[in-house]
Amino acid sequence: MHTQTIQVQYVNPPKPGKKKGTIKTIDGKLFGVWANALSDFKPNETYAIEYVEEEWRGQTYRTICKATLQANGSADPSIRPSRNTYRETSPADAERMFVCSLLNAEIGSGKLSLNTKELIEAIERTRAAWAKTFGRQQ
Repeated sequence: MHTQTIQVQYVNPPKPGKKKGTIKTIDGKLFGVWANALSDFKPNETYAIEYVEEEWRGQTYRTICKATLQANGSADPSIRPSRNTYRETSPADAERMFVCSLLNAEIGSGKLSLNTKELIEAIERTRAAWAKTFGRQQ
């Protein structure tokens, strides 16, 4: 996971049929943002972000996982932002994120192939691990 402080220049809604929109920073970088989190971003505001980078077909794609609104340099740093950008992750999304991150790691390391049977077994194993650990807390 990467971290960076960015200033948003544009906020672009998802294209028809897509699940992510994008934001463009003042230095020209593009970041993917899930549609349900896109409204958290406003032009000319500064954010501390956490994001992942993925290479696909020779291109680097960045997706923001977490963002915190920062006080702009011209503002009094003792003044807190007027809106809270933190939202608790739903239990279903937390489980899905857990499963996906473990599957990505296994696939990336070559320990898991994209075979339907193996994928289903791996998903069932990781969901069972979730249920016996983090899932109990709910």
